[in-house]
Amino acid sequence: GHYITAKDVGIGSDDLRIVKSQTRHVLGIDGEPSSSGDPSPATAWGVFNGMLACAEHTYGAKSLKGMKIALQGLGSVSYYLLEHLHREGAEVIGCDIDQAVIDRAITKYGIEIVRPESIYDVPCDIFAPSALGGAISAETLPRLKTKVIAGAANNQLATPAQGTELQRLGMTYAPDYAINAGGLINIYHEGVQEGGYNRERAFKQVAGIGATVKQILERSVAEKLPTFVIADRMAEERIAKKRSEACASRS
Repeated sequence: GHYITAKDVGIGSDDLRIVKSQTRHVLGIDGEPSSSGDPSPATAWGVFNGMLACAEHTYGAKSLKGMKIALQGLGSVSYYLLEHLHREGAEVIGCDIDQAVIDRAITKYGIEIVRPESIYDVPCDIFAPSALGGAISAETLPRLKTKVIAGAANNQLATPAQGTELQRLGMTYAPDYAINAGGLINIYHEGVQEGGYNRERAFKQVAGIGATVKQILERSVAEKLPTFVIADRMAEERIAKKRSEACASRS
């Protein structure tokens, strides 16, 4: 119970059922009673709200209407993210290595597709790394033609040096584990919250990712530190506060 597992890249419900045959500490299995199911829609909802915060911070915009989004990866999270972007009136250019997910995105949303290696060269308002990690590297960063990086992928910075360079260049970067936390928040509402899973309640908290990203960006400016450093500090501050509260309650 020190670790609770759920879906992620390469892990599906069938895999989780096998894991659950050996431990009860598994959440987010599609079709199970009281399950929150696939966390991808929640992750996408959080990323969308984080994008809105980045757009307002950088461009003074209240929506993503008319903005060009370069979406790197068209998998599970991106598919649900596309629904929000399409409704907002954003222009999406995407890429993937899986022709099936490319066809699915084209059929439903009619997006423009480029080769995976070409996505870094697309002039855009927001570059959204939403595939595997390490997308922002010493090699790819100079190619980006954007002011904002906000996407669903984990470990987006190949090294911390890229986060520092993004600040030096005046680019807005939404730290990955802050903007893509929607799936984890959703799982929390299944496994921890009293009364069982409630989608409306969970998604309301997920939407708060926008406020969290806004706070990170504002503190980054005020403290003159890269956003990834600010995100770590905020997490550490929260942990320290909870530890202090726990110690106080035991004394």
